[in-house]
Amino acid sequence: MEEIEFIKSIVEDAKQEAVQIETNAKLFSARQIEDAKKELDAQKTRTVESVKASIELQKSRAEMAVKVESGKTIINQKQDALNEVFESAKAEISGESAAATKSLISALVKKFAKSGDTILVSKKDEKVLTEEFIKGLSVKGLKRAVSPKVKSGITISGATYDTDLTLETLLKEIADDKMLEVAKILF
Repeated sequence: MEEIEFIKSIVEDAKQEAVQIETNAKLFSARQIEDAKKELDAQKTRTVESVKASIELQKSRAEMAVKVESGKTIINQKQDALNEVFESAKAEISGESAAATKSLISALVKKFAKSGDTILVSKKDEKVLTEEFIKGLSVKGLKRAVSPKVKSGITISGATYDTDLTLETLLKEIADDKMLEVAKILF
């Protein structure tokens, strides 16, 4: 009988231990599930914040791209207007009378030409800038030649240099110098 009591006691202890193990397992499992839920919630929050930040960044980039494109369009429009101003000036200067053309060329030759240089003139200006006109300028020993490379104005060609005084080059230099002033007036 004692043996039966002893076995009953062992069985009872085993049952209590099994209940304790089961209770501990349930508590441990509940904690694990709670911790997993908290981590999942935290990860969900981080993901949502990351997505929101990414959306804001994309939105900001899209707005910046629109601003840049808009700025490019405005700059292109202003550049077109400035180009029109200088093309108009070029057309006006090109349409000047023979006397005005001679006066401009005379001033350029006096400033830049040296004795022995060749004055290259355009086919368009050859009737105005004649051999006699070039020889009559204050610089002695000048020669004249017609050049297809010169569209309007002149190029002074020396032994070791060429000075480009074509209308296009002169207007480009003026445009570069005066672009800011013209832009302020126009815009």
